[in-house]
Amino acid sequence: MKKERKSKFYIFLIEILCGILFFALSSIVCVNFFVRSNNLSREAVLKNEAMILAENVAENMRIFDGKTLDGFRQINDLQMQMKQNDYVINVDSIKLDLNYMKHNITVSIDDKVLVDFNVMSGGY
Repeated sequence: MKKERKSKFYIFLIEILCGILFFALSSIVCVNFFVRSNNLSREAVLKNEAMILAENVAENMRIFDGKTLDGFRQINDLQMQMKQNDYVINVDSIKLDLNYMKHNITVSIDDKVLVDFNVMSGGY
């Protein structure tokens, strides 16, 4: 009689341990998903803010007449840079035919490029 009772106890104990192990592994997977989603959300916020900054610069570059824009530091004839909060905005310009200019706008944070696109100006 005692052996049957002991064996049922061990089976119950193993079942409880398997349940605890299952829930522990499940919680690790769920925490990993939450951490990833939080990181993606932060990156999306950074990219949205960078895009707003880049759009403002792009609108200014459309009417660019070769002079330094407000708030920008002139690096050379065709390069400008501005730091705003933690963001670094670089503008590299290339002169094209017929008085057109191509401006490459790059917004980065901690040497990680968030936004990079081109804008044309001139031709008037």
